[in-house]
Amino acid sequence: MARKFLRCFALGCVATFIVLIAVPYGLFKIAEDESRMAHVPADLEVTKILYRNEENWGSVLLPLPGDNETGILMYDLPDAIVRKIGSEGLGFFNRPENVERRVGHQQTHSEWHETPIADGEGGWSVSKFGRKISGYLNQYGFGIDVDKSVEALVDDAISTPGSFYSHGRTGLVIVIPKLKRVIFAYAG
Repeated sequence: MARKFLRCFALGCVATFIVLIAVPYGLFKIAEDESRMAHVPADLEVTKILYRNEENWGSVLLPLPGDNETGILMYDLPDAIVRKIGSEGLGFFNRPENVERRVGHQQTHSEWHETPIADGEGGWSVSKFGRKISGYLNQYGFGIDVDKSVEALVDDAISTPGSFYSHGRTGLVIVIPKLKRVIFAYAG
C-alpha cells in the first residue's frame, strides 16, 4: 500500500513538474511566433512562415536593445492578396484601409517602391549592398548563411521588375507576388 502511494505521489510530482515547464514554454513559443508574424504589415495577411534564419549576438535568452541581430524570414502570401496586388500594383500598399490595419512597427512601412531596388530608395544603398540580400544582411559585419535557394529568390526579386519593397524601422519587407512570397530581412 505504501509502495502504491509513493508511486502515485511520484507520478503526480512528475506530471506537475512537466505541466509547470510545458505551459510557460508553450506560451513563450506562441508569443515568439506572433512576434515574427507582426514583422509583416497586416494588410498582407500572412499566416505561415516558410523559412526562418535568425541570429542574435548579445543576450543568451532574448534579444535586447543594443544586441546585434540579423535575420531573414519568408512567409506565404495568400492568393487573394496576390490577386489584389496583381490588379492594383503599387496602389494596393497605399490604400487607406490597408495603411490603417498596420500596427506598431508595421506603420513605418509606409513608403513602398517597385523593384528593381534603386539606389537610395527605401534605405537601400546599391553602391554598398549591390542588389544582393547578403550585402544587406552583412552591413554591420554580422551576416548569416542563408539557404542558397532563398538567397537566389530574393536577389532575383530585388533585381528585376514585378515585386515591391518597403524599408521600415525594423527591417526590409519584400513582396514577391509571382511566387506568392513575402520576405522580411533585418540587420542591426
